Amino acid sequence: MSSAPEPPAFKKEPPKEKDLGNPGLRGVRTTTLFRAVNPELFIKPADERQREAVKKALEEANDMHKMKIQTLKEEHQKDLQEMVSKTKIELHQNMEAELQRERLAAEQRMVHRIQRIMMECHQEKVQAVEEARAQERHIAQEEIQAQRRKAMEELRRAGVTVTKDQKNSVSQLIKEKEHEMNVYYCMAQKQKQEEIQKVLQEAEKTHQAMLGNVMDKLLSTQGKLLSMAKQLEIMTNWKDFLEEELQETRVAFQKYINYTFPKLSPGHADFILPERKKIPSSLITQESQATLD
Repeated sequence: MSSAPEPPAFKKEPPKEKDLGNPGLRGVRTTTLFRAVNPELFIKPADERQREAVKKALEEANDMHKMKIQTLKEEHQKDLQEMVSKTKIELHQNMEAELQRERLAAEQRMVHRIQRIMMECHQEKVQAVEEARAQERHIAQEEIQAQRRKAMEELRRAGVTVTKDQKNSVSQLIKEKEHEMNVYYCMAQKQKQEEIQKVLQEAEKTHQAMLGNVMDKLLSTQGKLLSMAKQLEIMTNWKDFLEEELQETRVAFQKYINYTFPKLSPGHADFILPERKKIPSSLITQESQATLD
C-alpha cells in the first residue's frame, strides 16, 4: 500500500491592487481554500483507481473475448456449411459416377447377351439354309431326271414328224421375216418422204418470206427513187430559171454600166460587174456520174 498522498501545494495568487490593504486569508478565493482544507474530497485514492482500471481492462478483455468467440462461431458455422455443401456435392457426384458405371456395365452385359443370341440365331439360320438348299437340290435333280426321261421318250415317239414340222416351220419363218422386212422398208420410205416433204415446205415458206421482204424493199426503194427524181427535176427547173434570171440581170446591169459610163473601156468595169466563175471540175464529174446512173 502506498502512503497517503500529500495535499497538493497551491500557489498563492499575487494580491491584486485592491487587496493589498487586506492582509491574511482575506485575499484567498473560497474554492481554493475549500480544496486546501478538504483535499480527500477531490483526490481519489490509488487503490480505487487501480480497481477501476482493472475492472475496465477486464470488461474490455471480456468484450474482446466475446467478439472473438462470436467471430470464431461464425467462421466455424461457415466452414461447417461449406463442408456440408462439399460433402453433398461429392456424394452426388459419387452417386452419379456409380450409377454411370452400373449403367455402362448393364449395357455391356446386354450387348454381350444380344451378340451371343445373334450368333446363335445366325448359326441356326445358316444350318437351316444349308438343309433347305440340300433338300431343294435333291428335289430339283429328281425333277430334272424325270423331265429328261419324259423328253427322251417324246423324242423317240416323235421321230420323223419332228423333222417335217421343223422344215415347214423354217420356211414359214422365212416368209414371215421377208414380209416384216418389206413392211419395215415401206414404213421407212414413207417416213423419209414425209420428212423430205416437210423440209421442202419449210424451205418454200422461208423462200416466200424472203421474196416478200425483198419485194417490199424494192417497192420502198422505188418510191424513194421516184421522189428523189421528182425533187431533182424540180431543182433542175429552179436552176434553169435562176440561171436565166441571172443572165438577164447581168445583161441589164451591163447595159446600165454602158449607158452610165460610156467612156469606160472594156475591162475597166470588172470591179462593178466581174466575170462569172468557172464551174469546178468536181461538180462536173459529179454531174456526169449522175447522168450516167
